[in-house]
This record gives sequence, C-alpha cells and structure tokens, in this order.
Amino acid sequence: MTTQNANKSSGVDRQVLIIIFAVLLTLAVNISWWLYYDGAKAQFESLLDARLSSLAISGTALLSEEDVSALLDGDVNVYIKTLDYIDHLTVADSVSEVFIVDQNFRIVVSSQLESDSIYLLADLNGAALDSIFHADWQDEHLATIVTQGYQVGALILKTAFAPLYDTSGQVVAAMSVEADVNYTATLERLRKNLMLSTAASVLAAIIFAGLFLLIQRRLAKAERSVLRAESEMNLGRMVAVVSHEIKNPLAILRSAAERIQKKTEMREAGFLVDEVDRLDKIVRGYLDFARSPERITLNYTPLEKILTDLREMSGQLRPRLQTEGVEFTTIISPTVDSDNQKLSALIDSAALRQVVMNLILNGADAARQAQAQEKTDTAQAELRLSVTIDGQILTIHVQDNGLGITEKLQKRLFEPFYTTKQHGSGLGLYLCKQLVERMQGEIKVVSSEGGPTRFTVTLPVSVSLANQTSVN
Repeated sequence: MTTQNANKSSGVDRQVLIIIFAVLLTLAVNISWWLYYDGAKAQFESLLDARLSSLAISGTALLSEEDVSALLDGDVNVYIKTLDYIDHLTVADSVSEVFIVDQNFRIVVSSQLESDSIYLLADLNGAALDSIFHADWQDEHLATIVTQGYQVGALILKTAFAPLYDTSGQVVAAMSVEADVNYTATLERLRKNLMLSTAASVLAAIIFAGLFLLIQRRLAKAERSVLRAESEMNLGRMVAVVSHEIKNPLAILRSAAERIQKKTEMREAGFLVDEVDRLDKIVRGYLDFARSPERITLNYTPLEKILTDLREMSGQLRPRLQTEGVEFTTIISPTVDSDNQKLSALIDSAALRQVVMNLILNGADAARQAQAQEKTDTAQAELRLSVTIDGQILTIHVQDNGLGITEKLQKRLFEPFYTTKQHGSGLGLYLCKQLVERMQGEIKVVSSEGGPTRFTVTLPVSVSLANQTSVN
C-alpha cells in the first residue's frame, strides 16, 4: 500500500510539473512576442518623431528673423517665398501639411491652399504651442516639440513644432510639420498576428500538456500493472508454499478434535472443528489465488450445457440457503430457443461454476447480515439469480437485498486481499474477476448504500463451429 501511495504521489508530482512547464513556456513565448511588439511600436514612433523634428528645424532654417517679421507684417513677397519653401518641403518628405501658426493660433501660411485661417486643433495641441511660444532663443532644449498621436477622422496624426524668432529674439510663430502616423496599420496587422499567435500558442500548450499527461498516465498505468503482476506472482508463490505447509497440520488438528468430540462430547471440541474448517476454507482460497487463472482450460461450450450447469448448481445450493433463511429465486430459461441453439461460449465450466457460486454465497451472506441487523424493508433475506441471452451476450445477474456497498468501497472491491467481511480472505471477488476476464468476459457491480446490490457477469457467445478446439 505504501508503494502504491508513493507511486500515486509521484504521478501527481509529474503531472503538476508538466502543467507548470507548459504554462511557463507559453508565458515566456508570449511575453517575448509582446515585448517585441512594444519595441517595434516605440521604434516606429521614435523614427517618426525624429523625422518630423528634422523637417521642422529645416523649415526654420529657411527663414531668417527678418523674413519672419516681414511675414507676420503681411509682406507678400516673403509670403510667396515662404509658401514655395513649405510646398517643396511637403512634396519632398511626403508629409500631410506644413504650416506656420502665430501666437494667436492663426495660420499665417500653409501648404494646403484651402486651410482654415484659424488653427482648429489648438485645443489638442495648445500645450505644445504654449511651450514653444514661451521659449526664447537661448532655450536649446525646446528646439522642437512633437505631440502624441491624435485622431482626426480616420487618420492618426502627429505634429512637430519649432520656434520662429523675430528680429528682437522673441518667439512669435511656430513652424509646424504635420504627418499621418502611417505605421499604425502595420502595427495593427502585427498586433492581430500576435493575438492569433498567442491564441495558437495557448491552444498548442493545452494540447501538448494534454498529450503529455495522457502518455504519462498510460505509462504510469502500465508501470502499476507490471508492478502489480510481479507482486502478485511473488505473493502467489509465497502463499502456495505457506498454504501447502498449513494444510497438513490443519488436517491433523481436525482429526484430533473429532476424536475428542466423540469421546468426551466436549462443546469446545465442536468449536475447534468449526474453526479448523474456517481456516481450511481460507487456505483453499489462498491456494486458488496461487494457482493462476491463466492455467484454466477454455472450451467452446454450448449455451444449453451452460444453462443446465447453472440450473443444477442453483438446485444444489437452494436447500442450504433455505436452511440459512435466505429465499433463493432463479430465473433461467429451461431451454435455448432455435435461434440460439448453435451458440456457444469460450469458457471453463468449472471456473464459471466457481464464479457464480462465489457470487451467490457472498450475496446470501450480505442478505443475512442485513436481516440480522434489521436494516431492510423486507422481513426475508432475498437472493435472485437470473440468466439472459441478448444477441451474442450471455448475462448472469446475482442480486441481494443486503446493506449495499458504497461507491468508495466499490472501487476497491476486486482488489486482492481486500474484504469488508470480518472473516473473509479478500480473494473471492478478485479471483472471480480474473477468471471472468480470462474467459473474455466482464464483471461489474451496481450498488448503493442501503442496497440492493447486483453483480453482473457478461460473456461473449458465438456460433459453434465443428473445428473449434480448447484454449489453454
């Protein structure tokens, strides 16, 4: 049990590590992608800011302080010359608009002939313009100011402002270069691709973790099966040796107890005989466990013979069960109909008899125990055996009206050496499962606390063939 718990704990630890690894890997990949996106966005913005600043400074270099003063005074010649400068600047560098705005937020000259006379975006860019207009010719840190991106209609724009000085050295206007943030479409495509990549990576991580967990569970199951088979083999060898050595002393003890009982009629001698018989039954169970179910001989047995054997066995058990106060009901078809006369099942008749008898005796014990504790709705301990043929499946039901079996106990019911009985060996149901599975069948239990409990054995049947032989 300690080894099983350790293996289970180890399996859980591996599963947790797999999940943590998948989560960390996914996070690392996605964080690196989004850091790359942020870096690309910052680089695009930095390049555009530098380009706009350079153009704004270039524009201010084309105009002297005298030109700026004359332009603000309405000199037409300077206006034409300045318009020619900013037109060439606009075409050469593919910007949206180049214009000059004065301290009253009035556009003095613009590359767009239909431009408004008042700078309508002053509310958005007023802070930047105020910083420009409050600078003087000695303030080198405010050579240019570039705004954050702002949306106008369907466009996202940025504007760079550079101070223009008059002959007195005062900032009287600002050279403004406005451009469309044309990299936003590229960034949007990149962002969408990253979102798809993130979703794909999460899905891939889930699939990877799921496959890894599935493989790990299968490997763990195979490992438990190998360890269990090896343990059972070694345990079987030990049990065979010990049981064989115990049988002879038990036979001598029983014989001696019988002689004492006959000579003295001591009550204790009768108790001794009963206890020896109980020990002998446990020893036989251990020997059955030691004899592997793989050694049974399988033969294609007609359904008619199987039903006949089950009827005979139930008839033999009925008097004993009635004596013990158990009402035993059997529902077995007396004959096989014409459609099923050629059907047979690959079984070992003695093994099937042993399985059904064990289920019947267990059910009788459960029903009697419930009646003894007066915890059932009926006044009679009841047991029912039914055999049905549905298509190519032979189904055997054994149902009792005992106390029932909780769902937790049902999971361990077929484990070796596990029992809920006070004097049980815990091998009966385990051997039943081994024998039924060897006959290519299945055994299940359906129960709940308070009962009833029903064990179901299903065996495949097939059309009998003349050349069918036994299988060892």
